[in-house]
Amino acid sequence: MDLFGTAGNESVVEVTTAKGLTFTLAIDSSTKLPSRVVSMSENANMGDVAIVTTFSGYEDVGGLKLPRRLTTNIDKYLQFDLNVTRNAVDADTGDLAAPADVKAAAPPPPAVITVTAEPTQESRRPALEVLVLGGKPIREPVVAYGPFVMNSKSELVKALEDYNAGKFGAIPPNALMPHRIR
Repeated sequence: MDLFGTAGNESVVEVTTAKGLTFTLAIDSSTKLPSRVVSMSENANMGDVAIVTTFSGYEDVGGLKLPRRLTTNIDKYLQFDLNVTRNAVDADTGDLAAPADVKAAAPPPPAVITVTAEPTQESRRPALEVLVLGGKPIREPVVAYGPFVMNSKSELVKALEDYNAGKFGAIPPNALMPHRIR
């Protein structure tokens, strides 16, 4: 797990399971209960999509806090809205607190980035250039086509239509010529 920080009234944690599945867990800062889970998935019709399940209306059941409402959206489209009539626990929950050594464990070291290159480079550009960007993940769907990057296919289509209609302005005729300082 890697704590990313806060987003509004939530602490946000990136989780990777032993099988390599990843999701983002948001925890309400005041109640310390899960408020939502976000994962990315491939959808045959919409491309990459964010699957967001929110939890609310927690109640105490046998010493556990369980949500009474779960809502799942795929991107902006509601998939289900479940209202739980009654939560029940039919087994001994035991002691669910994390052991002291787990609570005191140091976070894992940051990931190592390894950059490799082909033994020979293109003759027009003999130097290897590497650009490394960092920051908080945007946790939003991304759809790209050429230089256009949007959050959905419909936004991408609209951007391409606007570009083709000249709404992005015009590139001056000599703007792409090589410029040399003399």
